[in-house]
Amino acid sequence: MKHKNLVRLMIVGLTSWLIGLGVVSSISYFIYEELSQADLLGFGGMTLIACVFVFSGIYTPGLFWLRRHLKGCKPAILFPLASALFLNAPLYMSLALLAGRKVVTSEAILFASGFLTMGLTFGLGFIWSYRDTAVRVTSV
Repeated sequence: MKHKNLVRLMIVGLTSWLIGLGVVSSISYFIYEELSQADLLGFGGMTLIACVFVFSGIYTPGLFWLRRHLKGCKPAILFPLASALFLNAPLYMSLALLAGRKVVTSEAILFASGFLTMGLTFGLGFIWSYRDTAVRVTSV
């Protein structure tokens, strides 16, 4: 059972990354009217590296904590909101500090919108993965 949920969570992470990359690509193509193969590979590579750290280091522990704290996955709306808004807060602050200095402001907004989408998708996928799994309560 544990192995099955881990595989599901890995699929959720990959799906979240692909959807986020799709959003970033769509915004770049439709709003900025430019999207080249180099842009796609650049955004894809940078976001993939960041996603490995964000998904495994921030989203997963944060959503497990929330699930344990709520003793389940209800209310379900909290999980996508937590991962999209609250757990992404350090990333948003970093992008805000870099915007206009090391990163073009429009690119910072582009990355923030991608991670907002990835967070929403990951939170929904987390609920899908762990909706039927019992929460083990451990006493300290």
